Amino acid sequence: MNNNKEVKKNLKKQMSKIRSLWDIYFLQLQSLHNKTWVPENTEFKYVGTILGNFIDTFDVIYDYEVSEKEHGNYSRNMSLMQAIFIQQDIMTELLRTFRTDVEKRDLWRDDNYSINREIRNELMGHPISIKNSILTSTTLIAYNGDSGCINYMRHHKDNNFEFEFKSYKVEEIIERHSNFILTYFQKIVDQIEVMMEDFVKKIKDILPSVSTIDFPQLLDFVDQNLESLYRQDFGYYHLPSIYELRDVHPRYSKLVDLFREEVSRHIESHLENIDEIFNPQPEEDDPVQKESLIEFVDGNIHINIQDDSSEVNTIEFEDRSFDYEVSKLIDNRALFSMSYNVLKKGLPDDELVHEELDHMAKNLDNDLEYYCSYRLIRNHLNLDNNF
Repeated sequence: MNNNKEVKKNLKKQMSKIRSLWDIYFLQLQSLHNKTWVPENTEFKYVGTILGNFIDTFDVIYDYEVSEKEHGNYSRNMSLMQAIFIQQDIMTELLRTFRTDVEKRDLWRDDNYSINREIRNELMGHPISIKNSILTSTTLIAYNGDSGCINYMRHHKDNNFEFEFKSYKVEEIIERHSNFILTYFQKIVDQIEVMMEDFVKKIKDILPSVSTIDFPQLLDFVDQNLESLYRQDFGYYHLPSIYELRDVHPRYSKLVDLFREEVSRHIESHLENIDEIFNPQPEEDDPVQKESLIEFVDGNIHINIQDDSSEVNTIEFEDRSFDYEVSKLIDNRALFSMSYNVLKKGLPDDELVHEELDHMAKNLDNDLEYYCSYRLIRNHLNLDNNF
Protein backbone atom coordinates (compact mmCIF):
# COMPACT_ATOMS: atom_id res chain seq x y z
CA MET A 1 0.00 0.00 0.00
CA ASN A 2 2.99 2.27 -0.38
CA ASN A 3 1.34 3.82 -3.44
CA ASN A 4 -1.72 4.99 -1.51
CA LYS A 5 -0.33 8.44 -0.75
CA GLU A 6 0.33 9.16 -4.43
CA VAL A 7 -3.11 7.87 -5.41
CA LYS A 8 -4.69 9.98 -2.69
CA LYS A 9 -2.82 13.03 -3.97
CA ASN A 10 -4.02 12.47 -7.56
CA LEU A 11 -7.61 11.92 -6.45
CA LYS A 12 -7.56 15.09 -4.37
CA LYS A 13 -6.29 17.03 -7.39
CA GLN A 14 -9.25 15.87 -9.45
CA MET A 15 -11.68 16.62 -6.66
CA SER A 16 -10.11 20.05 -6.16
CA LYS A 17 -10.60 20.74 -9.87
CA ILE A 18 -14.31 19.89 -9.63
CA ARG A 19 -14.72 21.92 -6.46
CA SER A 20 -13.01 24.97 -7.99
CA LEU A 21 -15.24 24.84 -11.05
CA TRP A 22 -18.32 24.52 -8.88
CA ASP A 23 -17.40 27.27 -6.42
CA ILE A 24 -16.23 29.80 -9.01
CA TYR A 25 -18.64 29.17 -11.87
CA PHE A 26 -21.63 26.91 -11.25
CA LEU A 27 -22.31 28.31 -7.80
CA GLN A 28 -21.86 31.96 -8.82
CA LEU A 29 -23.33 32.11 -12.33
CA GLN A 30 -27.00 31.29 -12.85
CA SER A 31 -26.54 30.47 -16.54
CA LEU A 32 -24.22 27.62 -15.59
CA HIS A 33 -26.08 26.62 -12.44
CA ASN A 34 -29.21 26.09 -14.54
CA LYS A 35 -27.39 23.36 -16.46
CA THR A 36 -26.90 21.24 -13.36
CA TRP A 37 -29.36 19.08 -11.44
CA VAL A 38 -30.01 19.76 -7.78
CA PRO A 39 -32.99 18.81 -5.61
CA GLU A 40 -35.78 21.37 -5.92
CA ASN A 41 -35.77 22.21 -2.22
CA THR A 42 -32.03 22.69 -1.77
CA GLU A 43 -29.71 25.67 -1.53
CA PHE A 44 -26.58 26.13 -3.60
CA LYS A 45 -24.40 24.59 -0.87
CA TYR A 46 -25.52 21.11 -1.95
CA VAL A 47 -22.38 20.19 -3.89
CA GLY A 48 -20.13 21.75 -1.26
CA THR A 49 -21.63 19.37 1.30
CA ILE A 50 -21.10 16.41 -1.02
CA LEU A 51 -17.45 17.24 -1.61
CA GLY A 52 -16.95 17.92 2.08
CA ASN A 53 -17.98 14.33 2.80
CA PHE A 54 -15.52 13.18 0.16
CA ILE A 55 -12.67 14.98 1.91
CA ASP A 56 -13.68 13.61 5.32
CA THR A 57 -13.47 9.99 4.12
CA PHE A 58 -10.21 10.12 2.15
CA ASP A 59 -7.95 9.45 5.13
CA VAL A 60 -9.98 6.43 6.23
CA ILE A 61 -9.31 4.79 2.86
CA TYR A 62 -5.83 5.94 1.93
CA ASP A 63 -4.20 6.01 5.35
CA TYR A 64 -5.29 2.43 6.04
CA GLU A 65 -2.81 0.33 8.02
CA VAL A 66 -3.07 -3.27 9.17
CA SER A 67 -3.42 -3.57 12.94
CA GLU A 68 -1.53 -6.13 15.02
CA LYS A 69 -4.73 -6.72 16.99
CA GLU A 70 -7.55 -8.73 15.41
CA HIS A 71 -10.27 -6.46 16.74
CA GLY A 72 -8.27 -3.46 15.53
CA ASN A 73 -8.45 -4.84 12.01
CA TYR A 74 -12.18 -5.40 12.42
CA SER A 75 -12.85 -1.73 13.16
CA ARG A 76 -10.46 -0.58 10.42
CA ASN A 77 -12.06 -2.89 7.86
CA MET A 78 -15.57 -1.78 8.77
CA SER A 79 -14.51 1.87 8.55
CA LEU A 80 -12.80 1.26 5.21
CA MET A 81 -15.82 -0.38 3.59
CA GLN A 82 -18.22 2.23 4.94
CA ALA A 83 -15.98 5.06 3.66
CA ILE A 84 -15.89 3.41 0.22
CA PHE A 85 -19.68 3.04 0.33
CA ILE A 86 -20.05 6.75 1.16
CA GLN A 87 -17.75 7.80 -1.67
CA GLN A 88 -19.61 5.57 -4.11
CA ASP A 89 -22.89 7.25 -3.15
CA ILE A 90 -21.29 10.68 -3.39
CA MET A 91 -19.99 9.87 -6.86
CA THR A 92 -23.49 8.80 -7.90
CA GLU A 93 -24.82 12.20 -6.78
CA LEU A 94 -22.07 14.10 -8.58
CA LEU A 95 -22.70 12.19 -11.81
CA ARG A 96 -26.36 13.17 -11.56
CA THR A 97 -25.64 16.77 -10.53
CA PHE A 98 -23.56 17.41 -13.65
CA ARG A 99 -26.00 15.50 -15.83
CA THR A 100 -23.64 12.86 -17.17
CA ASP A 101 -25.13 9.93 -19.05
CA VAL A 102 -23.98 7.51 -16.32
CA GLU A 103 -26.78 5.89 -14.32
CA LYS A 104 -26.77 3.66 -11.25
CA ARG A 105 -27.24 0.50 -13.31
CA ASP A 106 -24.15 1.41 -15.33
CA LEU A 107 -22.10 1.50 -12.14
CA TRP A 108 -23.23 -1.99 -11.18
CA ARG A 109 -21.78 -3.25 -14.47
CA ASP A 110 -18.38 -1.86 -13.41
CA ASP A 111 -16.44 -4.38 -11.30
CA ASN A 112 -14.56 -1.53 -9.63
CA TYR A 113 -17.90 -0.49 -8.17
CA SER A 114 -19.95 -3.68 -7.82
CA ILE A 115 -17.41 -5.99 -6.12
CA ASN A 116 -16.67 -3.51 -3.33
CA ARG A 117 -20.35 -2.64 -3.03
CA GLU A 118 -21.28 -6.29 -2.51
CA ILE A 119 -18.55 -6.82 0.10
CA ARG A 120 -19.78 -3.84 2.08
CA ASN A 121 -23.44 -4.85 1.76
CA GLU A 122 -22.79 -8.40 2.92
CA LEU A 123 -20.66 -7.34 5.86
CA MET A 124 -22.42 -4.19 7.07
CA GLY A 125 -25.56 -3.48 5.10
CA HIS A 126 -27.24 -6.87 5.39
CA PRO A 127 -25.29 -9.35 7.54
CA ILE A 128 -28.62 -11.16 7.81
CA SER A 129 -30.54 -10.71 4.57
CA ILE A 130 -34.23 -11.59 4.37
CA LYS A 131 -36.30 -10.78 1.28
CA ASN A 132 -40.04 -11.37 1.13
CA SER A 133 -39.86 -13.38 4.39
CA ILE A 134 -37.23 -15.67 2.89
CA LEU A 135 -33.68 -15.86 4.26
CA THR A 136 -31.15 -14.98 1.56
CA SER A 137 -27.82 -15.00 3.38
CA THR A 138 -25.96 -14.60 6.65
CA THR A 139 -22.40 -13.41 7.18
CA LEU A 140 -20.05 -13.30 10.14
CA ILE A 141 -16.61 -11.71 10.35
CA ALA A 142 -13.71 -14.21 10.51
CA TYR A 143 -10.56 -13.59 12.53
CA ASN A 144 -8.51 -16.54 11.31
CA GLY A 145 -7.75 -15.41 7.79
CA ASP A 146 -4.71 -13.75 6.24
CA SER A 147 -3.73 -10.36 7.58
CA GLY A 148 -4.19 -7.56 5.10
CA CYS A 149 -7.47 -9.14 4.02
CA ILE A 150 -11.13 -8.75 4.86
CA ASN A 151 -12.27 -12.23 5.85
CA TYR A 152 -15.77 -13.45 6.64
CA MET A 153 -17.93 -16.56 6.69
CA ARG A 154 -21.04 -16.74 4.56
CA HIS A 155 -24.08 -18.95 4.11
CA HIS A 156 -26.11 -18.13 1.00
CA LYS A 157 -29.23 -19.68 -0.43
CA ASP A 158 -27.63 -19.76 -3.90
CA ASN A 159 -25.13 -22.21 -2.42
CA ASN A 160 -27.75 -24.13 -0.43
CA PHE A 161 -26.52 -22.32 2.71
CA GLU A 162 -23.32 -24.30 2.69
CA PHE A 163 -20.39 -22.71 4.49
CA GLU A 164 -18.20 -20.36 2.41
CA PHE A 165 -15.06 -18.54 3.48
CA LYS A 166 -14.72 -15.22 1.71
CA SER A 167 -11.42 -13.33 1.66
CA TYR A 168 -10.59 -10.08 -0.14
CA LYS A 169 -7.22 -8.33 -0.13
CA VAL A 170 -7.53 -4.79 1.22
CA GLU A 171 -4.93 -3.61 -1.28
CA GLU A 172 -7.10 -4.83 -4.16
CA ILE A 173 -10.23 -3.30 -2.63
CA ILE A 174 -8.55 0.11 -2.43
CA GLU A 175 -7.11 -0.27 -5.94
CA ARG A 176 -10.55 -1.02 -7.37
CA HIS A 177 -12.00 1.95 -5.57
CA SER A 178 -9.24 4.27 -6.81
CA ASN A 179 -9.85 3.17 -10.40
CA PHE A 180 -13.57 3.76 -9.91
CA ILE A 181 -13.12 7.27 -8.51
CA LEU A 182 -10.54 8.35 -11.09
CA THR A 183 -12.68 7.06 -13.97
CA TYR A 184 -15.82 8.89 -12.94
CA PHE A 185 -14.09 12.04 -11.75
CA GLN A 186 -12.74 12.31 -15.28
CA LYS A 187 -16.22 11.78 -16.75
CA ILE A 188 -17.49 14.63 -14.58
CA VAL A 189 -14.63 16.95 -15.58
CA ASP A 190 -15.26 16.13 -19.26
CA GLN A 191 -18.96 16.89 -18.82
CA ILE A 192 -18.23 20.18 -17.05
CA GLU A 193 -15.97 21.22 -19.93
CA VAL A 194 -18.84 20.60 -22.36
CA MET A 195 -21.26 22.51 -20.13
CA MET A 196 -18.89 25.50 -20.04
CA GLU A 197 -18.18 25.69 -23.77
CA ASP A 198 -20.96 28.21 -24.44
CA PHE A 199 -19.91 30.39 -21.50
CA VAL A 200 -16.26 30.44 -22.60
CA LYS A 201 -17.22 31.28 -26.18
CA LYS A 202 -19.45 34.18 -25.09
CA ILE A 203 -16.87 35.85 -22.87
CA LYS A 204 -14.15 35.36 -25.51
CA ASP A 205 -16.32 36.93 -28.19
CA ILE A 206 -17.21 40.03 -26.20
CA LEU A 207 -13.77 40.70 -24.72
CA PRO A 208 -12.38 42.76 -27.67
CA SER A 209 -15.41 45.08 -27.61
CA VAL A 210 -15.86 45.65 -23.86
CA SER A 211 -14.33 49.11 -24.06
CA THR A 212 -16.51 50.24 -26.99
CA ILE A 213 -19.81 48.38 -26.76
CA ASP A 214 -22.88 50.42 -25.76
CA PHE A 215 -22.92 50.49 -21.99
CA PRO A 216 -26.53 49.27 -21.57
CA GLN A 217 -25.67 46.34 -23.83
CA LEU A 218 -22.62 45.58 -21.70
CA LEU A 219 -24.78 45.62 -18.56
CA ASP A 220 -27.20 43.19 -20.20
CA PHE A 221 -24.33 40.85 -20.97
CA VAL A 222 -23.04 41.02 -17.40
CA ASP A 223 -26.56 40.46 -16.07
CA GLN A 224 -26.88 37.25 -18.09
CA ASN A 225 -23.36 35.86 -17.92
CA LEU A 226 -21.21 37.50 -15.23
CA GLU A 227 -23.63 38.56 -12.52
CA SER A 228 -21.15 37.57 -9.80
CA LEU A 229 -19.15 40.65 -10.80
CA TYR A 230 -21.78 42.87 -9.18
CA ARG A 231 -21.20 41.19 -5.83
CA GLN A 232 -17.55 42.24 -5.86
CA ASP A 233 -18.43 45.89 -5.58
CA PHE A 234 -21.80 47.00 -4.22
CA GLY A 235 -21.59 50.30 -6.08
CA TYR A 236 -22.04 48.40 -9.33
CA TYR A 237 -25.71 47.82 -8.49
CA HIS A 238 -26.27 51.53 -9.22
CA LEU A 239 -24.62 51.47 -12.65
CA PRO A 240 -27.75 52.11 -14.78
CA SER A 241 -28.41 55.34 -12.83
CA ILE A 242 -24.72 56.27 -12.76
CA TYR A 243 -24.52 55.87 -16.53
CA GLU A 244 -27.35 58.38 -16.97
CA LEU A 245 -25.25 60.92 -14.99
CA ARG A 246 -22.01 60.29 -16.92
CA ASP A 247 -21.98 63.77 -18.52
CA VAL A 248 -22.77 65.58 -15.28
CA HIS A 249 -19.47 65.08 -13.46
CA PRO A 250 -16.26 62.98 -13.79
CA ARG A 251 -17.18 61.06 -10.64
CA TYR A 252 -19.89 59.28 -12.66
CA SER A 253 -18.11 58.83 -15.97
CA LYS A 254 -15.02 57.55 -14.17
CA LEU A 255 -16.97 54.76 -12.49
CA VAL A 256 -18.44 53.75 -15.85
CA ASP A 257 -14.91 53.58 -17.28
CA LEU A 258 -13.65 51.64 -14.26
CA PHE A 259 -16.46 49.13 -14.67
CA ARG A 260 -15.51 48.52 -18.31
CA GLU A 261 -11.93 47.90 -17.21
CA GLU A 262 -13.12 45.58 -14.46
CA VAL A 263 -15.23 43.55 -16.90
CA SER A 264 -12.20 43.09 -19.15
CA ARG A 265 -10.01 42.01 -16.23
CA HIS A 266 -12.76 39.73 -14.99
CA ILE A 267 -13.08 37.98 -18.35
CA GLU A 268 -9.32 37.67 -18.80
CA SER A 269 -9.05 36.21 -15.31
CA HIS A 270 -11.82 33.69 -16.06
CA LEU A 271 -10.21 32.58 -19.30
CA GLU A 272 -6.82 32.18 -17.65
CA ASN A 273 -8.29 30.35 -14.67
CA ILE A 274 -10.36 27.97 -16.80
CA ASP A 275 -7.33 27.16 -18.93
CA GLU A 276 -5.25 26.46 -15.82
CA ILE A 277 -7.93 24.17 -14.40
CA PHE A 278 -8.46 22.14 -17.55
CA ASN A 279 -4.84 22.27 -18.75
CA PRO A 280 -2.68 22.29 -15.61
CA GLN A 281 1.06 22.72 -16.04
CA PRO A 282 3.35 19.97 -14.69
CA GLU A 283 4.57 20.67 -11.21
CA GLU A 284 8.20 21.70 -10.89
CA ASP A 285 10.32 19.40 -8.76
CA ASP A 286 12.63 22.20 -7.69
CA PRO A 287 10.89 25.57 -7.90
CA VAL A 288 13.07 28.66 -7.92
CA GLN A 289 13.52 30.00 -4.42
CA LYS A 290 13.10 33.75 -4.09
CA GLU A 291 14.55 35.93 -1.40
CA SER A 292 13.05 39.25 -0.41
CA LEU A 293 14.91 42.14 1.10
CA ILE A 294 12.95 45.04 2.54
CA GLU A 295 14.75 48.26 3.33
CA PHE A 296 13.89 51.91 3.98
CA VAL A 297 15.64 54.49 1.82
CA ASP A 298 14.94 58.22 1.96
CA GLY A 299 11.57 57.68 3.60
CA ASN A 300 10.46 55.15 0.97
CA ILE A 301 10.04 51.39 1.22
CA HIS A 302 12.18 49.34 -1.18
CA ILE A 303 11.42 45.66 -1.82
CA ASN A 304 14.20 43.85 -3.70
CA ILE A 305 13.31 40.47 -5.17
CA GLN A 306 15.99 38.27 -6.69
CA ASP A 307 16.24 34.69 -7.89
CA ASP A 308 18.87 32.66 -9.74
CA SER A 309 17.59 33.59 -13.18
CA SER A 310 16.90 37.30 -12.95
CA GLU A 311 18.33 40.61 -11.93
CA VAL A 312 17.32 42.45 -8.81
CA ASN A 313 13.92 44.13 -9.27
CA THR A 314 13.15 47.09 -7.05
CA ILE A 315 9.61 48.15 -6.27
CA GLU A 316 9.19 51.49 -4.56
CA PHE A 317 6.20 52.59 -2.53
CA GLU A 318 5.46 56.07 -1.36
CA ASP A 319 5.85 56.41 2.39
CA ARG A 320 2.27 57.73 2.74
CA SER A 321 -0.51 56.51 0.49
CA PHE A 322 -3.54 57.22 2.72
CA ASP A 323 -4.91 53.81 1.70
CA TYR A 324 -6.04 53.05 5.23
CA GLU A 325 -7.93 56.30 5.66
CA VAL A 326 -9.59 56.04 2.25
CA SER A 327 -10.61 52.41 2.85
CA LYS A 328 -12.27 53.40 6.11
CA LEU A 329 -14.52 55.79 4.20
CA ILE A 330 -16.36 52.79 2.77
CA ASP A 331 -15.76 50.24 5.52
CA ASN A 332 -17.29 52.27 8.30
CA ARG A 333 -19.10 55.54 7.72
CA ALA A 334 -19.06 56.10 11.47
CA LEU A 335 -15.35 56.84 10.99
CA PHE A 336 -16.02 59.30 8.16
CA SER A 337 -15.08 62.36 10.20
CA MET A 338 -11.73 60.89 11.17
CA SER A 339 -10.78 59.98 7.58
CA TYR A 340 -12.21 63.26 6.30
CA ASN A 341 -9.97 65.31 8.60
CA VAL A 342 -6.83 63.21 8.05
CA LEU A 343 -7.16 63.34 4.26
CA LYS A 344 -7.84 67.09 4.17
CA LYS A 345 -4.83 67.79 6.35
CA GLY A 346 -2.59 65.25 4.66
CA LEU A 347 -3.48 66.42 1.15
CA PRO A 348 -3.93 70.19 1.62
CA ASP A 349 -3.40 71.08 -2.04
CA ASP A 350 -5.45 68.30 -3.67
CA GLU A 351 -8.58 70.06 -4.91
CA LEU A 352 -10.20 66.92 -6.29
CA VAL A 353 -9.93 65.03 -2.99
CA HIS A 354 -11.31 68.05 -1.09
CA GLU A 355 -14.25 68.43 -3.49
CA GLU A 356 -15.18 64.76 -3.37
CA LEU A 357 -14.84 64.55 0.41
CA ASP A 358 -17.23 67.48 0.73
CA HIS A 359 -19.61 65.77 -1.70
CA MET A 360 -19.48 62.62 0.41
CA ALA A 361 -20.16 64.60 3.57
CA LYS A 362 -23.34 65.96 2.01
CA ASN A 363 -24.46 62.51 0.84
CA LEU A 364 -23.80 60.16 3.75
CA ASP A 365 -27.20 58.54 3.21
CA ASN A 366 -27.07 58.46 -0.59
CA ASP A 367 -25.17 55.33 -1.64
CA LEU A 368 -24.90 56.31 -5.30
CA GLU A 369 -23.42 59.76 -4.72
CA TYR A 370 -21.26 58.71 -1.78
CA TYR A 371 -19.83 55.73 -3.61
CA CYS A 372 -19.05 57.51 -6.86
CA SER A 373 -16.99 60.10 -4.98
CA TYR A 374 -15.27 57.37 -3.02
CA ARG A 375 -14.20 55.51 -6.16
CA LEU A 376 -13.03 58.72 -7.83
CA ILE A 377 -10.79 59.47 -4.82
CA ARG A 378 -9.37 55.94 -4.87
CA ASN A 379 -8.60 56.14 -8.56
CA HIS A 380 -7.16 59.63 -8.30
CA LEU A 381 -4.77 58.49 -5.54
CA ASN A 382 -3.80 55.35 -7.52
CA LEU A 383 -5.28 53.05 -4.86
CA ASP A 384 -7.46 50.92 -7.14
CA ASN A 385 -4.79 48.22 -7.40
CA ASN A 386 -5.31 47.63 -3.68
CA PHE A 387 -9.12 47.64 -3.96
